Amino acid sequence: MNNVLVIAGHDPTGGAGIVADAQAIRSMGAHPVTVISALTDQNTNRVSSFEAVDTELVLRQIETLTKDINFKAVKVGMLASNSLVQAVAPVLQKLQIPIVFDPVLASGAGDSLADDGLVDVICEFLLPHVEIVTPNTPELFCLTGLDNKETPEQFELAARSLLKTGVKYVLLTGTHATSVDVCNRLYPLNKCYVWPRLEGEYHGSGCTLSSTLSALLANGAPLEIAVKEAQEFVWNSLVNAYRISNGQSIPCRDGR
Repeated sequence: MNNVLVIAGHDPTGGAGIVADAQAIRSMGAHPVTVISALTDQNTNRVSSFEAVDTELVLRQIETLTKDINFKAVKVGMLASNSLVQAVAPVLQKLQIPIVFDPVLASGAGDSLADDGLVDVICEFLLPHVEIVTPNTPELFCLTGLDNKETPEQFELAARSLLKTGVKYVLLTGTHATSVDVCNRLYPLNKCYVWPRLEGEYHGSGCTLSSTLSALLANGAPLEIAVKEAQEFVWNSLVNAYRISNGQSIPCRDGR
């Protein structure tokens, strides 16, 4: 079984964060090995606060694990502090395996999950080593500093601006756009994947996509195939989503 190193925040509801990552990766037939980068105080409605895990502790965990375990891919989620990004990036580069980055900058309710200046640090230190980044539209424009205009031309302009950082691929998810259907776009290949928009709100769809993608890459799937199959898995997880409260629904990641 292929191993995926996961560095992400902990969501105590299990809807998003490292619990969601582990569920999705396991459903793809890979094994998740997890390092928690941040602790959050949240429920299915919103994030109240967060605290980044000490940078040295995160680094020690990664070093201990990589000495013992052979990894085939890395999934990076919430890196809430500038120092953590700067410290983790060169360590991951040395692994020479695909890195999937889900730029968790805010919660679904818009609550900030990042230090001031984190975007610049991500673009300078982390993205040059990343195989594919999976922003939603607000995250894309936050990372690039461009105006959030929902036009294909503006999406492409922002994506190509992000590609200049050195990241190889950008998978822009359209769940936060106002279009009738959800259109996910893969750059620089200019591929568009259209999915019927589902009603309601979901807690952890971005985590599910990026972690599924990392598992498929770990299992040897070519990137374009992994991108397509990851979207299919997310679609099914949302169709079968369930609720544990009156908040956002949780994707069902058990492969049903």
